[in-house]
Amino acid sequence: MEEQIVINKFFHEMQKGPNNPEINKIINQINSEFSNSYILQYYIGHFYMKIHSYEMAEEQFLKCINLSRFFSEPYFELCDYYVSVGRISEAETLLMNIYEKKTMRRILQNVLFIN
Repeated sequence: MEEQIVINKFFHEMQKGPNNPEINKIINQINSEFSNSYILQYYIGHFYMKIHSYEMAEEQFLKCINLSRFFSEPYFELCDYYVSVGRISEAETLLMNIYEKKTMRRILQNVLFIN
C-alpha cells in the first residue's frame, strides 16, 4: 500500500477517537510495512501525544529523528514534552540542533531558490 494512502487512512481513523480499534491495526501495519517512514513514525508520535501517552510519543519521535535528523517537527514536539516535564537541558539540546540548522542543512542544499 502506498504511504500517502496509509497517511490518509490513519488520519481518517484518528478522527473517530483514541478508542477506535482500527488505529492500533494501522499502527501495527505502519510498524511492519513502513518502519522506515519518518513521516508515518512522526504521525504515530503525534497521535500518542494527543491521547497523553507521552512515553510512547517520545519513543516515536526519537525513532523519527533517527530515521531523518533533517525533519524538524519531531524536535519541536519533543521539546514541548521535555519542557512540560522539566527536562529543560534535553529540550535545549534539541532546540540548538534546529537553531544551528543541523536539521535543515541537507534539505536546503537541494532547494533552488527563485526570486
